[in-house]
Amino acid sequence: MRTVPTKFPDKTENEAWVYTVDFSGALSSGVSVVSAVWASIPGGLVFTNEVLASPFATARISGGVAGKTYEVSVKGVTDESPTQEPEALPTLKILGGKT
Repeated sequence: MRTVPTKFPDKTENEAWVYTVDFSGALSSGVSVVSAVWASIPGGLVFTNEVLASPFATARISGGVAGKTYEVSVKGVTDESPTQEPEALPTLKILGGKT
């Protein structure tokens, strides 16, 4: 069984990196993720080029404030009935500034 990441690799505020979440460890056999929503807690990260190829959700993440650590919420929605909403909450640290 695979698990979703608990931490993404660090980046600087000027970098944009592609990050992937693997939901396979949270899905029953034959179940697919049909949508995924990316958000940051607190706000401030920018998500672009989002791609979903179940069980993988991928997005390019940019922005953030140097020295700050964000929680990245990636909430999936499955094709089963009733619908399930697996969620990954990895952290992402923005390098530079005071820590």
